Amino acid sequence: MSADPVFADFSTSATDSRYQSLRDSESTGVYTCDSAGVITYYNAQAAGLWGREPARGDTDQRFCGSHMLFRTDGKFLPHYQRPMADVLAGRAAGVYDAEVYIQRPDGSRIIVIVNIAPLTDENGVIVGAVNSFCEHPLRRHPKLRAARF
Repeated sequence: MSADPVFADFSTSATDSRYQSLRDSESTGVYTCDSAGVITYYNAQAAGLWGREPARGDTDQRFCGSHMLFRTDGKFLPHYQRPMADVLAGRAAGVYDAEVYIQRPDGSRIIVIVNIAPLTDENGVIVGAVNSFCEHPLRRHPKLRAARF
């Protein structure tokens, strides 16, 4: 886990009190990654949307806690091609209102809207990123939720 205070204890840090409503959201999943893409924090809604609780700090699973991730055209996204990876590598300044499919361990899929912003230090160096995501409200369809591709 990163030694940067932004990630040291995202869930209780007094310096991050401005993020409290986002952290505690019952409708928005939130997670952070350090500059290497290691998940350092996620809230209960993120785990609910992923359908699992990944181990924080697991270096074998980077950039996202979902079981599998797909583009809306159905193409599988390997970890290194995920939107979080693009932000952390500086290939994207941020990702806003992008749609992706999350596949859960049980095989069900949901479409989520993701918003990813880099977190930088005082020198402008990317030290991590935060992703807030929610299920797409217009694409909540029973057949889609049960779909197994």
